[in-house]
Amino acid sequence: MIFVAGFGLLDELRPGVKDSIEKLRSAMINTRMISGDNLHTAIAAAIKAGILAEGDEHVQYRCMTGEEFRNMVGGVTFLKDQQKWVVGNKDKFKKIAQNLLVLARSTPDDKFAFIVGLQDIGSIVAVTGDGINDTKALGKADVGFCMGISGCEVAKDAADIIILDDNFNSVFKATQWGRNILDNIRKFIQFQLTVNVVCLFIVFLGGASLGSPPFSVIQLLWVNMIMDTLAAISLATEPPNPNKLKMEKQKKNDKLILPVMWRNVAGQIIYQLVVLIVILYSVPWWFGQGYNLVQVGFYDGTAEAHYKTLHYTVLFHTFVLMNLFNQISSRKLGWREINIFESFFNNFWFLFVLVLEFVAQYAMVEYGGAIFRTSPLDWRQHLTCFCFGFGALLVNLGLKFVPEEHSAKLNFKFNEGDNKNEEDADIFSRFSGKFTKAMQKSETQRLLDSN
Repeated sequence: MIFVAGFGLLDELRPGVKDSIEKLRSAMINTRMISGDNLHTAIAAAIKAGILAEGDEHVQYRCMTGEEFRNMVGGVTFLKDQQKWVVGNKDKFKKIAQNLLVLARSTPDDKFAFIVGLQDIGSIVAVTGDGINDTKALGKADVGFCMGISGCEVAKDAADIIILDDNFNSVFKATQWGRNILDNIRKFIQFQLTVNVVCLFIVFLGGASLGSPPFSVIQLLWVNMIMDTLAAISLATEPPNPNKLKMEKQKKNDKLILPVMWRNVAGQIIYQLVVLIVILYSVPWWFGQGYNLVQVGFYDGTAEAHYKTLHYTVLFHTFVLMNLFNQISSRKLGWREINIFESFFNNFWFLFVLVLEFVAQYAMVEYGGAIFRTSPLDWRQHLTCFCFGFGALLVNLGLKFVPEEHSAKLNFKFNEGDNKNEEDADIFSRFSGKFTKAMQKSETQRLLDSN
């Protein structure tokens, strides 16, 4: 016998996969490999990708075959009374899930069982796949990623996100942007709550006690534009911060408004109300230039309209400037994120909108006249209003030192939706394509028959 040739195949990892898995690990996201390949082949690929460390394959339950996993957890069972899937041996599955990183020689049913078990113990599961065998897992997962180039149409219909470049790095990008979007929404909500509460209270208080609301309709429209359109453009366009991925992982029962947000909102509301109420009811010494309303009579004679407009202009200018500085403070939501100017110049739209708001506010005060019901202010009056506005930044800095145990008491509960966590967590799966639903239904019936 004469040896003619030797031939081997090597499926190299895509560039950056190992780095992406390491970044996901730092973001409290565990990456596991479920493969139909031989156990030794899967272990070698997992070590190369950084999923598995050298020598970890000998740790109990770290690497398993589908048959071993299936026999230990007892497969899955559908509970008709609860309308959900559960693993046969939940206690055994918990022990396995704590260590399992590689599942080789697995079937679609093994992958389905593993996802069901993880969800049953409270984990949020994301699945990547491209073939028709991955359809059931993609539909069952909380988030399904399908490869856009190599993925089949059935898998794409079952998935929630399609990766256009077939690169695992896109999973990391999706995670990064997903957390960033949630963070930006929370910033916007925090800012809006502060503006709304303070504005409503001052308008009601001024109208009830002084006979006329301190803010005109045009001024309220400008405030509404600041807190809606412009704030959305500035705060919602904040780019992802790499450090944000290292925060504690998201949970299904996490509320949209966190205790730290209530802390910031409460602190800003108290500060702004105190300042505005003092301005509203202590007119004489705010105007400078030697004005003494006591000598001319409080809103008396021909000076009445002028001083009243001047009074309300100072009030309006202070209120807007406090919220513009509060908009800067809203960029950071962390318990101890003291440096609110970190990456301040990375967002062009935030800077553009902020400068536009300051310029438009100054122009409205100086040149608004009867249309905006404002009166020009001198430099001392502008400086006074600016200092009160800048005080919002100092208040935010002081709030960072409030102990977390005190802020946690502000975690208000809303009864509406408290019992919908499980239903909402599976929202993507429930709205998959018709074909996917039909396939899942037939698969459910098949498993019921086999059980």
